Amino acid sequence: MPRRSKHPRNVVLIVAYDHRGEKLESHQLTIEDYYDGDQPIIDDAGYRRKMKIRKVAGIVYDPDGLVGKQFELLYDRYGRHVSSHTVFQDGTIIDN
Repeated sequence: MPRRSKHPRNVVLIVAYDHRGEKLESHQLTIEDYYDGDQPIIDDAGYRRKMKIRKVAGIVYDPDGLVGKQFELLYDRYGRHVSSHTVFQDGTIIDN
């Protein structure tokens, strides 16, 4: 009998940090909510500026509880995207 994963399934864990690396907020979202495009921490520069978010790190867990991808998004003090680093389950890395 296969062992059950101890990780969440079909969820995205995201954590926001300030410029000093201090954790500001964290969220556990369903895959659907994450890709819906209505998450201020990811989709709203004004919100990031107001909350002083400079980095968002996340892990996307697939239906089996395995890491589908990990990402890190960096923003300037105005909440605008500066760069991103994503590592997919198959080892593919994308830097923007």
